[in-house]
Amino acid sequence: MSEDPGEGAQGMDAAADGQTIADMIASYQAGMHTRWELHAEIFRRLRLRNVDSVMAALPPDIAGPFIEWARENYDNTIPPSEFIAIGGEGVLETPDEAFDAIRAWFAARRGT
Repeated sequence: MSEDPGEGAQGMDAAADGQTIADMIASYQAGMHTRWELHAEIFRRLRLRNVDSVMAALPPDIAGPFIEWARENYDNTIPPSEFIAIGGEGVLETPDEAFDAIRAWFAARRGT
């Protein structure tokens, strides 16, 4: 398995901690993560090369709220450097490519 969080089976690959998006979804459904934490982790792992497969692989009950959250927060032209990471110790920054990926995904659905 690649160490890059943007590659792997259907884009649902493991990050450095070994946890896949599918694992995060299971943990969320078990009450171990908040919806916000799940959304942030999905977003953090998006790359231009995996955004379509990740989005297609999300279960509908996860995809709908994630898309709404991502549209509200990131479907804009604000530079990634203008966003700040909110959280406690150990919060991870989001790679700029995640912003590019979700924005390209939204643009493709608008036909732009």
